[in-house]
Amino acid sequence: MNLGIQIPKNVRGFSLIELLVVVAIIGILASIGTVGYQTYINGARAASAGEERERRADKINNDVVGNQTGVTGTAWTTCLAMVTDQVTEFNATNASNPYGGTDPIFLNGHTESRNASNTIDLLAGQQLIMCSRPCAAPEAAEVRVCTCNDETNGCTSSTGTPPAVACPTPVSVSSC
Repeated sequence: MNLGIQIPKNVRGFSLIELLVVVAIIGILASIGTVGYQTYINGARAASAGEERERRADKINNDVVGNQTGVTGTAWTTCLAMVTDQVTEFNATNASNPYGGTDPIFLNGHTESRNASNTIDLLAGQQLIMCSRPCAAPEAAEVRVCTCNDETNGCTSSTGTPPAVACPTPVSVSSC
């Protein structure tokens, strides 16, 4: 059956080599795009975790001043008591970890369980809140908030003095 379609004799299709070259070029472009996209996603996650840390650090600073001046509804006698309340409050506010997962984001550095090396294992996106002097009044201690913002190289972002240091493992304290 002839449909009336005639193919000119001088027209030819693509060779297998030409098709393979095109597929290889598309593959290279896709891999470059994937790497760039993953870099973008990792940067966005780290920025989101950092913003959460800064927001919570501001809240802690406000609560320390409020505790000192008697403005807050709760009067904390120790920094540990304040951090314990803060961790409970922060985890109850439905904050979500930009790296995913269902583990709590905020951890009390003084009561969190330790591994065999006596350090705290943090997951990417988790925030560790601790006091320089857990049994002192909140205004007499430095409160540090560390963010684990790297899935492979550990936790390196923090607030406090100095502003960017490796997250320490604070002293373990159950009560004052």
